[in-house]
Amino acid sequence: MNNIKVRTKMIIMCVITAVSMLCMIVLMLVSINILEEISVKELETALNEDYNQKIKEQVESASSLVDNIMKYADRGEIPEEECQ
Repeated sequence: MNNIKVRTKMIIMCVITAVSMLCMIVLMLVSINILEEISVKELETALNEDYNQKIKEQVESASSLVDNIMKYADRGEIPEEECQ
């Protein structure tokens, strides 16, 4: 490499640096994309779990309310027409 001109050495070094930087940028973009996909999946899972939990709570609440009304109706404290 001693016989190569300084200008040629500088050009080679610039090209190597540019290619290295380009590779690093591509790797960073791929990593960001992968992290984004993982984050979206985790968020979707969390939202679905929260939604399912809320639905379960609402069903349990409605069921409890109906059970209480039925108890009052069975005891005769509320007229059957009103219960329905």
